[in-house]
Order: sequence, then structure tokens, then C-alpha cells
Amino acid sequence: ENWLDFTEERSHPMPIYYLNEEARDARHRHWQSIVEEDRLYFNRTESEMKWVFHPPPTSPPVVLVGTNEENTGTIEVNSSLENSILVDTTANCIENLNSTSLLHGTFYFAPTSHDVNIPAHAIHRPSWNRVQQNMLDDDAIDTEKEKERCKRYNYEYNNRTLSKRRRLFLGTMIADESMEVIQAVSSEVYNLFHTVSIVESNVTHNLSPRKWRFGMGSDNLLKLQQLFGPKTKVSVDYYVTNLTSTNGDDLLSDYIQREGNNLRWSLNGMEPDDIAIVGDCDETFSRDYLRALQVCDVPEFRPGKKCRGEKIMSSTLVFESSPKCVTKGRRWFHPDALLGECVDQVGDESIHLPSKREWNDKHSNFKEGYGGGFNFTLYDKDGLGGDTGKYPLWFATDIRMNPGNWASSRDGSATGFHFHNFFESAKEIHWKYLTYGHAWGGGGDRPIWEIHEDIELGVQCARGVKYENWLDFTEERSHPMPIYYLNEEARDARHRHWQSIVEEDRLYFNRTESEMKWVFHPPPTSPPVVLVGTNELK
Repeated sequence: ENWLDFTEERSHPMPIYYLNEEARDARHRHWQSIVEEDRLYFNRTESEMKWVFHPPPTSPPVVLVGTNEENTGTIEVNSSLENSILVDTTANCIENLNSTSLLHGTFYFAPTSHDVNIPAHAIHRPSWNRVQQNMLDDDAIDTEKEKERCKRYNYEYNNRTLSKRRRLFLGTMIADESMEVIQAVSSEVYNLFHTVSIVESNVTHNLSPRKWRFGMGSDNLLKLQQLFGPKTKVSVDYYVTNLTSTNGDDLLSDYIQREGNNLRWSLNGMEPDDIAIVGDCDETFSRDYLRALQVCDVPEFRPGKKCRGEKIMSSTLVFESSPKCVTKGRRWFHPDALLGECVDQVGDESIHLPSKREWNDKHSNFKEGYGGGFNFTLYDKDGLGGDTGKYPLWFATDIRMNPGNWASSRDGSATGFHFHNFFESAKEIHWKYLTYGHAWGGGGDRPIWEIHEDIELGVQCARGVKYENWLDFTEERSHPMPIYYLNEEARDARHRHWQSIVEEDRLYFNRTESEMKWVFHPPPTSPPVVLVGTNELK
């Protein structure tokens, strides 16, 4: 009874911006989608969403004389995503951590999820439906099922195949990815990895300063360290750069920051027969394919490798901003996997002599001719391989950037998923395209669908534009889709949220529906042209 209608406020006009009914409605729908997302995340029913702080609805709120605030008995806390990113919770802590200082910067190594006590209020209890739970209950090795699984990917399963699963070590970086996309990835790999190594930096890719988002003891960190399952050691380590220039390479910081993954893998005891997997926070191999990598006779994982190019790349299905926005034939090629004996800090450097690299000869990617672009002619010419016929050990950036074998299933189904641009607001999308890898200078002066062709696909999907190349969530051949989104409520909630983001940006740039035309892609009646041998649309 105490809600105040927008048009009721006595004689005084209400805020000018919201004298536009479309703007009021768009913001309200966006807020409703946020509430629904949080309800689903904490697995609450509508009936459990009761008043906690305020008086029952039948009692009027108490207004403090001389103020405009209601007395709720609590202190107001600003918990918006923007502000949580800007809270520096580790500034006075990381200097006490074990660290490794290199010419380009310093890595600080924080406790793993197995070394911290989670407070009662921060305990995360995942909730799965029956389909999801069945897919996650796959720890036991069933010989017949494993043979069938290996066959799906053209691998063998025989008496020489491991009787126990290979251990998996993940390396990635984190910045402003939404918690939803982290949940989508972690649900797919729940309890699969031995180690999840995450590195957070104090700068973006173009060296714009940023504050720690997953600082020690923060709620963000406590939640993140539980999402991958209790069997997995999860760490967020911190990188403080010394770089003052990217030397014209907008991904230099990315390449160098990933060195922290190698250092963490070594700290956590990676062995030569373990598997290193490198990706971004919004990418993952499918659970089924990861299980195949653990037990099948995978040629790239047989011991005694030269370490010249025996890596695996995912055939990755791309979800653009929503689990309902997928296009046929659009495949990318990360994450990537490599045998531990070829990984720097793990393999034998006495027979895999170091190569020359692009930054100060010792850091970033291999130089051309020394492994860059799969070209080792100068490495061989300089005799760095000696008489061993072996090649250098790989940094995490090499695992990601060097060529490899593209893995797909027998029927062409994907072996991985990429949850691309799953942000929480249009503002975050503009920030990404201004400051991160593949930054685009016009990211702040035009609507999101005019920034990049990827976003354009997501926007037209959110609008419900008919396009013959949309792929329905249930259509992807024989392969299961991402486990997190095998929940219709979760799919619908994210899609509604994405629609509200698109609407918010349309209103901000004062565009009409008719002005939201295709810019980068062919008209809806024409299928995209797939370049042979690539994963890109022309």
C-alpha cells in the first residue's frame, strides 16, 4: 500500500529522463531480470522471497524526520557490479604473499580453495535438475561407456589405455566476466580439474588501470573458489605489471600474464603425464570431451613428444550474449590442450632447450623462426635443439596461440563452448571494446550493435529477427549442450536479461527499432559465407 506511482508525486515534476515511459519500462524490466537471475542462482521459490528488513506490507515505513530515508534497521551498502570491481580489497595484503618477480612484472600467489575456510554465510550450494545431475555423476570408469565415448571422437580405448583418469590442469585469466558465465563454465567442468589457475591483473590489455575484483577474502573470491567443485584446487593469483607500453601489440599483456598459469601449475604439482588446458574464462571444452581426454588413447598425449606442435584445439560452438543466440556453422577454436611433458615449469628443460621470444627474448610468444607461427627454422639453424630432435617447452600463451589439431566429434558436433559477451550491462560491453584485447576505438560513441559483428548477431537475436542460420538450443546434432543451460529457467532468464540490455542501449542512443539494421552481416535471407579451413564468417 505504500508504493508510490510515478505520476502521484504531488505537484512537483518527476525526473525528466524518466518522463519517457519507454525508458521507465526498460529499466524496470531490466531490474526484474536481475531479481529473477538472483532467485534462480540461490534456488529460491517465489514463496521464499519474503520481507526481511522492512515492516510487513500492511505497516507504513517509518520516515526519519528531516531526512528522506526509511528506517530499516540496516546500513545501506552499494553492491552494484561497477562498485564491486572498484573495491581494492588486496592492496594491503598481496605484498605478504609468496611471489615471483620477472622483468615485466610480479606474480603474487594466494591460497587455493583447499587452503581457506569458507564462512558459513558464504557457502555456495549448487542446485541441479535431474538431467544436469545425471551428466555430472560420471566419476566411475565404465569400460563400455568409455569405449563408446572414445569412438565418438575417433579415439581408441584398449588395454593400454589408462585405468585411471589423467589429471587436468586449467589455466585462465579473469577481469570483468560476469559471474553467470563463470558459473556456466564451472558447471561444465564441476569436480573434473585437479587445479584451476586464474590470474587477475591490475591493468587491462591496453594498460588502463583496474582494481582487484577477486581480492583476498572478498565475496567474489569466496564464491568463485567454490564453483568448480570441492575436488578442485582453485586459486586466483595476482599480477602487477611493470609494462609502460604494449609496443603496438594489443595482446602483449595477455601473453605475459598467462605465465602465471605455468608457475601455479608447477606449485600445485603438475606432472609430465598430466594435461594442461588453456582458455579464457568464457570458454570450455565440453564435459564429455574432457572425459574422453582423460581416458582415451589420444595420439597427442602419448609420451615422448618432440613438443613441436602436438596440441589439441576445441571445435567451439559460440553462444553470442545469450544461450538462445547461436548461429549454424560458426565455430571457434579455443580452449586448447597440451601434454604436461611439453609444458614450461613441468617438462625437462635439459632436453627441451629454451627458444627466443618476442619480449626481451624470454617472454611472450615464440619469435618467428623460433616457434612463432609453427616455424622453427632459426631454432634448428642455431642448434638449440641439439641432437635430441626436441623443441622448447611451452608457456600457457603458446598453448593458446600456436597451431594444433582441431578436435571435433565423428558427426561434426562441437567439443567446446564459448559464452561470448555474456555481460551484465551495455556499459560493460562498451568498456570491453575500448580497453581489452582486440579493442576497438569507436566502442564508446555508438550503440553496441554497431561496434562489432559479434555483438550485432546477439542484438538481432534478442530482437527476434528472423534469420535462417539461427540454431535452436536443442538442435546441435548428437552432442549435449552446455550443462548449466540444460535448465530452461536459466536459459530464459539470461535471454530476457540480454533483451533488456539491448533495449537499454537503444534508448540511450535514442534509436528507433527501424534504425537497428544489419551492419556487418549479410541480410537475413542470405546464409553467411564460411571461409574454407577457417572459423570465420566473411
